[in-house]
Amino acid sequence: MYSTSCENDKEEPSSSSEAQCSNSACTEAGPSGKPPAKRRLSNTVIEISDTDSDDSDVCAVKSYQASADEVKRIRKADYSSSSSTSDYTSDSNDPWEDDAIVIYEKKETIVSKAHLNPRAERHARPRINQSILAQELIGRISTSWSEKSDHKCDKVTLTCKPFRVCLMHNLLSNPEIINNIVDDMNTLDWTRKKMDLYEFHQTTDLANLTWQRSIGGIYELLKTDIKSWVSQVTGLDLKSVSASCSLYGPGDHLLVHDDRLSDRRVAFILYLAPWQQPIKHALLQNGGGDTQKNEKESTWCGWSPEMGGGLELFSMDQDGEPATVEHTVYPANNMLAFFQVGPETYHQVSEVLSMELPRLSINGWFHGPGVKSEPPMSTPPVKHRAHSQVV
Repeated sequence: MYSTSCENDKEEPSSSSEAQCSNSACTEAGPSGKPPAKRRLSNTVIEISDTDSDDSDVCAVKSYQASADEVKRIRKADYSSSSSTSDYTSDSNDPWEDDAIVIYEKKETIVSKAHLNPRAERHARPRINQSILAQELIGRISTSWSEKSDHKCDKVTLTCKPFRVCLMHNLLSNPEIINNIVDDMNTLDWTRKKMDLYEFHQTTDLANLTWQRSIGGIYELLKTDIKSWVSQVTGLDLKSVSASCSLYGPGDHLLVHDDRLSDRRVAFILYLAPWQQPIKHALLQNGGGDTQKNEKESTWCGWSPEMGGGLELFSMDQDGEPATVEHTVYPANNMLAFFQVGPETYHQVSEVLSMELPRLSINGWFHGPGVKSEPPMSTPPVKHRAHSQVV
């Protein structure tokens, strides 16, 4: 079973060098007799490991250590620190805060696990959902695509603003194979991609990974059924595919760009999120001890908006430059998103905020001859290279 594990929590010192804290409240009181409300920080390690199968391999990207500074940046909160040995830190300049402040219950060790669904048989291969291949559905989506009109059903969602993006829900008829894909990812070599535009981990091109049964099966579907489906919907002549596996940990991101390079015609992302929903720890109200009631959450699909990592689509200003985020697509297990690459397709992957689960995907491009209506590129096209060599 794959799991994410946390090391013993490490706290930052508070701004008070005299107060010593234990359990969920400080033992010393101030002049007014009220205990200071303190908020605990923790350093979280994300690790994807296979503990229930016979495989001893683990993902080359074994863990991410979030430092205290990264935690502060991600949570966008100001925390004070000094050389004190107190277990807690306060985010207020006033040493005595109001009783209504909410604090997290103190635990010596917090272990958060991401459970996977049962795996498919080892010899199994990914199978596309046959209902998606129905010609009647393809005809409806193709008409909506050409007319630039939104379309939504249980199988496909097409959104046309700020530009056309199509989501294929429940792409695989055997979604348990996604757990096998994650198994195979554990045996791959990952390369850290880091510069001012992006920061994440990536594998080599899927063309070099055909020895992996499940990943090789996805590559075959991309070259056949999926490429044919996308070609019929968009009306584009698609000739080939390039793709790789991507892994975004805490703080990873991909800044705004338009994907136009060489003969790229359609960009796609297959989201892999076979996780069960992490258990949220109860919140304690300072002074009262009442449990805060959480609002009813939407159906869990392996990811949630508060975890970040959304595909953000930008509108353009009068000069043809990216302006503001107009639409966001969040990861969902077994969903493929694609859009036609063009001068208006500015997008980015927002920063991943999840300290427990990684954002996994298989993503790349369908390649083909140029479209006459497209404006010339500002830079001359270059010879097609493997997906792992360009982003």
